[in-house]
Amino acid sequence: MKRFKAYDTHQSYLLPPSPQEWLPDDHLAYFIDNVVDQLDLSEVFAGYEGTKGQPPYHPQMMIGVWLYGYCRGIRPSRKLERALHEDVGFRVLSGNQQPDHCGREGLVLQSSTWS
Repeated sequence: MKRFKAYDTHQSYLLPPSPQEWLPDDHLAYFIDNVVDQLDLSEVFAGYEGTKGQPPYHPQMMIGVWLYGYCRGIRPSRKLERALHEDVGFRVLSGNQQPDHCGREGLVLQSSTWS
């Protein structure tokens, strides 16, 4: 009988793996991350001063996720939400946070005050 490499879908890790180790160095997610790091987002941050309620997701992360989704052809909020759970590139850009589709809609609404 043919022998196969062993695998276990319930394998526990001794330490949590780093998502960055799962992507090649030249992956689009890293390019988007570098581009967003270089953007002047001072006006975006100013729009969040004095907001009440729970702290919002970081605008830099949200913009990176949105740009990466746009480059990958994933634009609807619910599809972005799903990708944040299933796609390693999205998980790297979001710091493994999974804002729901309402959280991303808030970024779009907030952006209307940027101009």
